[in-house]
Amino acid sequence: MLTCVLGGDGCISSSGYPSSNYPDNDACTISVDSGNTRLIEVVAFSTENGYDKLWVNGIAYDGTSTSDGPAGIVPTQDIVWDSDGSTTKSGWKICLAEDPGWSVASGTCVLGGDGCISSSGYPSSNYPDNDACTISIDSGNTRLIDVVAFSTENNYDKLWVNGIAYDGTSTSDGPAGIVPTQDIVWDSDGSTTKSGWKICLAEDPGWSVASGTCVLGGDGCISSSGYPSSNYPDNDACTISIDSGNTRLIDVVAFSTENNYDKLWVNGIAYDGTSTSDGPAGIVPTQDIVWDSDGSTTKSGWKICLVEVATSSTATTTATWMSTTTLTTLTPTTTATLAEDPGWSVASGTCVLGGDGCISSSGYPSSNYPDNDACTISVDSSNTRLIDVVAFSTENNYDKLWVNGIAYDGTSTSDGPAGIVPTQDIVWDSDGSTTKSGWKICLAEDPGWSVASGTCVLGGDGCISSSGYPSSNYPDNDACTISVDSSNTRLIDVVAFSTENNYDKLWVNGIAYDGTSTSDGPAGIVPTQDIVWDSDGSTTKSGWKICLVEVATSSTATTTATWMSTTTLTTLTPTTTATLAEDPGWSVASGTCVLGGDGCISSSGYPSSNYPDNDACTISVDSSNTRLIDVVAFSTENNYDKLWVNGIAYDGTSTSDGPAGIVPTQDIVWDSDGSTAKSGWKICLAEARFRGPVHSLSLRGPRMERREWARTCVLGGDGCISSSGYPSSNYPDNDACTISIDSGNTRLIDVVAFSTENNYDKLWVNGIAYDGTSTRRIDHKIWLENLLGGGCYKQHGDNDGDVDVDDDTDDTDADNYGDCCRGVRDDDKHIDGNPKSHHHADRAGTRDPDSRPCEMDEQGCISSPNYPRDYDDSYCEIWVEQDNTRAINVIFFDTRSNHYLVVNGEDYSGSDGPQGIVPTGAIEWEVEGSRFDRGWKICLEAPAIQATSTLTATRRLTTTTTTQATTQAPIPWTIDQGPCEMDEQGCISSPNYPRDYDDSYCEIWVEQDNTRAINVIFFDTRSNHYLVVNGEDYSGSDGPQGIVPTGAIEWEVEGSRFDRGWKICLEAGTKEWELLK
Repeated sequence: MLTCVLGGDGCISSSGYPSSNYPDNDACTISVDSGNTRLIEVVAFSTENGYDKLWVNGIAYDGTSTSDGPAGIVPTQDIVWDSDGSTTKSGWKICLAEDPGWSVASGTCVLGGDGCISSSGYPSSNYPDNDACTISIDSGNTRLIDVVAFSTENNYDKLWVNGIAYDGTSTSDGPAGIVPTQDIVWDSDGSTTKSGWKICLAEDPGWSVASGTCVLGGDGCISSSGYPSSNYPDNDACTISIDSGNTRLIDVVAFSTENNYDKLWVNGIAYDGTSTSDGPAGIVPTQDIVWDSDGSTTKSGWKICLVEVATSSTATTTATWMSTTTLTTLTPTTTATLAEDPGWSVASGTCVLGGDGCISSSGYPSSNYPDNDACTISVDSSNTRLIDVVAFSTENNYDKLWVNGIAYDGTSTSDGPAGIVPTQDIVWDSDGSTTKSGWKICLAEDPGWSVASGTCVLGGDGCISSSGYPSSNYPDNDACTISVDSSNTRLIDVVAFSTENNYDKLWVNGIAYDGTSTSDGPAGIVPTQDIVWDSDGSTTKSGWKICLVEVATSSTATTTATWMSTTTLTTLTPTTTATLAEDPGWSVASGTCVLGGDGCISSSGYPSSNYPDNDACTISVDSSNTRLIDVVAFSTENNYDKLWVNGIAYDGTSTSDGPAGIVPTQDIVWDSDGSTAKSGWKICLAEARFRGPVHSLSLRGPRMERREWARTCVLGGDGCISSSGYPSSNYPDNDACTISIDSGNTRLIDVVAFSTENNYDKLWVNGIAYDGTSTRRIDHKIWLENLLGGGCYKQHGDNDGDVDVDDDTDDTDADNYGDCCRGVRDDDKHIDGNPKSHHHADRAGTRDPDSRPCEMDEQGCISSPNYPRDYDDSYCEIWVEQDNTRAINVIFFDTRSNHYLVVNGEDYSGSDGPQGIVPTGAIEWEVEGSRFDRGWKICLEAPAIQATSTLTATRRLTTTTTTQATTQAPIPWTIDQGPCEMDEQGCISSPNYPRDYDDSYCEIWVEQDNTRAINVIFFDTRSNHYLVVNGEDYSGSDGPQGIVPTGAIEWEVEGSRFDRGWKICLEAGTKEWELLK
């Protein structure tokens, strides 16, 4: 049967290719369109020598190499294929390529299917003696030469371009970057041959070397001098001129310079280091690029290219030939049922479209792809999604995945096309030797952010990580800025986080995060402005990886069961007993998870087998649920197979990695990827019940964030409670517990032993943190009431609001107070300020606080307890004057959805703060719960003054229009000179803020009658870089907070190391609210 195959990519191959040999007596005829001007590209070629032949333009081609095929030939008549009755091979694949812009007019040189021309024999053997050819250049050519390979006999075997002779043994000896305008001539003498050369025509690179020693290659890329053969020299330098209107970004092929000294400056930012991640990857250069090295310690240098930003386009493939015989159309070998359109398909070849919508090379992940493997992937014309590289391992330089015309090969996921938006067919092609495990790629949604500058890496999964992660530590002086989409509503999931404490910081919404645990990162924060990463010049760590995740929303479940679990907990070890009831409190709404007879839910297969690849389910939780999760078993693939509870992802191989102690309030979602399954998980809903001890102290259920809590504190037989491990061993990392106090308790704390890490490991009592290594860290007189209130005291009859505490145990006191205090002392102690007497006086009555109070700063702004750290159980009330006309300016707002700030009777929670609201009367904040967020900070806008105007203005806080326009009070300072900047609110910042300042001087003039104090928004300078206010020097993190400036404020910097700088404002001037205590 005549079985040649026309593939979806428009190429034609022999039958069976690439999966098997062609059969005996195989044959076909290929009809070529009249007027064809395109040449043949030989993708693969292996036939029986002398017997199985492909006839093109009347010439027979046979052999076992692509160089034996009809490469570079323009077919003008039918192509005929014919094999005999024995000895078959893997066959061939040929394509039609566009006009390359030149041709071999005479001689032995070879025009390849890729449009490049090489000397005869290249790359299989040396060119022969007396080799020669002439290459004709199309008139009007504007493309330059890219030298792929170049090795000729010095001084004797020469390639002549534009009348200049090129010879030598390195690509740098060839005519790289030259635009040929006349015939190219090749001529070798009668002795000493070399491997030869290969040259291509490349498009205008978009930049040029204006001065210095840098090299513009034929591929349009620019490298430091000597690269890649040798290090750049001392005092190396160049300037690269960028075409005006450039929109292409930089691809860093190689980057190795001396840290801190040899720098490549792009858009005014210096890049140095020893990794490609240290270079200006992904930056769109808009001005001259400058390279400068000092006089010592050279490195291998750098190579950078300009690449297009992928945009959507319609891809069409048209073949200008057809077979006059029967053609077999290739189809993917795997058919999958997809939940939704995956956005692409396998048009031809052996690649596999999986049920998860991802595509992989044949054999993946079970075995290596075969020799001569190939496929074409058709991408939807309207695609806007980017590629996520799940796995990538191909033979370097030979087995390539082509995306948007760029070839990707290598042995790491970082070598794949991660983050690229494919806009045309994707082509995979491997040669006839050395196979690897292959690749798997998926289409992912718009990540919602991008790396605006610096060395951070946006991965194919849409997550961003510090440079080097996870392979190595980030370098010294690492930095980047991450631009967040303006409409972002997704929160941050911290996959990994390890930075140098107090020095290397990730800034999110103006708050700095540093530390060595994921809990130290900005988990659960919705970024609303640029994220900034900055490390100093010493002590690096493994770095961080953060992702944007959606906040899960509820859905309706259709499955109902008739039982539930009740968990009874002892003081130390939880014991579970299941009893039948009417409703388990949740159900499996969809997917493969299993609701058991005990009311617990487990992943499919548990406990008999691992869950399958791409396992998933949704668990619907009853809307009135108040029960917490008990994790019976938990083992999932780290970072990939996740159980989402209340919008937080849990993964890992221990029950402590699961959502233990969490009260689910929305759908629970389980999702695993396509590889590396584990034994799975089982979770139950449990009632939190604890047996009360003899002395009325008990452990209350866990209340901390994931991996930051455990039921580890111990209630002893003597009624005392200790940290886990005491006294035999130290408490573990991330140890935590909550102790519930009986209401009406009148006894005080006796500290038997106390040793914690200063400033970090804290015992919170009555809203005050205690840490240290001495029992004196906690005073013997502490009131207890549900963690905060109550007390061992008596109210005296003078009604002065003070509280007397009596520790005596005489009969009279015992009659009055009973066993008042556990810790007994001989003296009476008079204590002012018992929490019982510090209440928030509501106009309609009084109320006791449940926690440390809200706080007012010197500018009159008020924040939730502990801000900017997480708040806890708390109540406070803010009283606003009835005649207030000033609106609220929300500085920060992030609470749990059920934790409300009540303003003018309206509830505000989540990220929805009372922006622009004019408050009057009481503002109330009350929280009781087990999970907390950062909280809030609110201010009153600057007072408005009336100005006569004919304009109509609408205030943001009301829909009423008026002809009396309101304007802000005049700002009593100006920038007298220098590059400091003033924003629309009249705040002033250092040059380049929030990026690092540089050598600079500026002066701010403040009116002599100014009465408004400075509000420091941000302040971080080198210790020897000063902001001078009222003659006082401010540096480091010590800004001029609360200072009333007059006269000149000066800023002057000279140096080589800089920090973020500062931003300062003037306070509003008056306060029309008060925090009631």
